[in-house]
Amino acid sequence: MYKPILLIAILISATLTNLFAQSDLEKHFFKSEYADAINLFNQLATDGKADVPDYQIAAKCYEQQFDFSSAVNCYRQALTIDSTNVQTLEGLADASIQLGLKKEAMDIYAGLLETDSTNIRISGKYAALFMDVGAYKHAEEIYQRLYAADTNSMYFLRKLITSYYKQEEFQLLIPFTQKFISIQPLDVDMRLVLITAYQKIDSTMLAIDELNRLLVVDPANLTAISKLAFLYFSKLQEYDQALIYYRQLNQREDNSDATHLTNLGVCEFFAGDAEVAAHLLDSLSEVLPADAMIPFYAGLSYKRLGKPDLALQFLERSAFLAIPAHVADIYHHLGRAYSAKRMFAEAFKAFDKVREISPDNYMVLYDIAITHEEFNLNRKAAYALYQQFLEKCPNRSSAETMYAASRMVAIKEQLFLDGEE
Repeated sequence: MYKPILLIAILISATLTNLFAQSDLEKHFFKSEYADAINLFNQLATDGKADVPDYQIAAKCYEQQFDFSSAVNCYRQALTIDSTNVQTLEGLADASIQLGLKKEAMDIYAGLLETDSTNIRISGKYAALFMDVGAYKHAEEIYQRLYAADTNSMYFLRKLITSYYKQEEFQLLIPFTQKFISIQPLDVDMRLVLITAYQKIDSTMLAIDELNRLLVVDPANLTAISKLAFLYFSKLQEYDQALIYYRQLNQREDNSDATHLTNLGVCEFFAGDAEVAAHLLDSLSEVLPADAMIPFYAGLSYKRLGKPDLALQFLERSAFLAIPAHVADIYHHLGRAYSAKRMFAEAFKAFDKVREISPDNYMVLYDIAITHEEFNLNRKAAYALYQQFLEKCPNRSSAETMYAASRMVAIKEQLFLDGEE
């Protein structure tokens, strides 16, 4: 009786020993001795004794050393021994991604899923790769399937929400995000996703309610404070309420954000404190010199304070900045086109608009001078314009400057001969 029991015990012991036995290659790997493992593997490969698990371990060692090219080579060699090994194929796809070979990785994941469509790990990697290359709809379809299979998975719920967000499918993501927050109320990022969705569908009050809930969770969240301030400022025009948040925001930021300070200044103006608004916006006009709204509201503030000279100064600057720079170029080319069609009256109007918008544009002086000569033979006007052009043009060797100089000589001679000089 005891002999059979002893024999069974010996067999079990031998089986467990074999089960937990590690090769020298595995021992080096699990001890993080990657260089030693690679050296040992190279010897095995040279001797022709390396098998599929050896190639897989060597590939993992190379990956730990960020040598993904060598890892890919190991996986490919392993496939010459066993072309259907799932672990090898998965490893090859993973390493290929690290080398930017995303199309190759996609093809491998797709092939693995054809064999085993229920493989959650491969499906998750496949979807993540679609997200990485911007194919959000394909990722969404996979995440929908994965989440439907396990509606308790917060991981795949979050990924599904992200895929909707990337496609700007804000209506679709709202119920999923609400569910996520109900389970994980401390997740600030998901609350911000929901708030953004509410903003995008113009549900301002829902966004404000959610922002207030977020501030209960994270009272110092500057993004939430900024969004609240902006919604009260731009959407609801409730400037007193916006002031509360902009003052708080700028205090926390130590007055370092010029845009937030600008909005604070505009709110101060609409809330009735023109003196504070004028002082703040005046100081910001040098910080953001291209922003037309700053001198505009500074000018209005000074006007309200009864300071017409300062009001005029800032409002003129605002009017100048409000016209995009390219508008002058458009009128300039329009004038040339009119001139080429010999529509001289229209050309002069277009050129005058250029001078109004862009007084520093010296090339328009050259074009007006030529038009004067062609249209009405007004040599004196043309001469004066050529002279102004030459004074302002920095390139003295350009074809235009040489032509202008020659025309001035010719016009002067003609005026003398005609007795008009």
